Amino acid sequence: MSFFGSLKRIWCVSGILTFSHYSNFIQLPVMNPYPGPQSVILMDNARVHHSDAVTELVYSRGCQILYLPPYCPQYQPIELAFSTIKSHLKRWGLHMYDAGVGMFFELYHACTMVIKPEMTWGWFRHCGYV
Repeated sequence: MSFFGSLKRIWCVSGILTFSHYSNFIQLPVMNPYPGPQSVILMDNARVHHSDAVTELVYSRGCQILYLPPYCPQYQPIELAFSTIKSHLKRWGLHMYDAGVGMFFELYHACTMVIKPEMTWGWFRHCGYV
């Protein structure tokens, strides 16, 4: 997710997020060198986010890192996105445990069509980043 809306890619990991998974995500062509748009990555305190390798990888792409304070979901715009996605899925009677192709299409729709750029901008503003 960015100021400009949701990323137009679904990126799912089965199991625990590892450095390998995260480095593959960081290398997707969605980030730009600082100070351009989508050049600052906002990360929480997950162990994988604080590895030297991740830091080096982000900086090697010319991007900046902003770490969130520990245990502060009020500063995490992604939590507001998750709430919107879950509301959309519940509205249509879908539950995350209903795994299947239809569920993944509905999740993709929620991430890319329901979440609008003005919503993400508002979430970043609400969390104090704008």
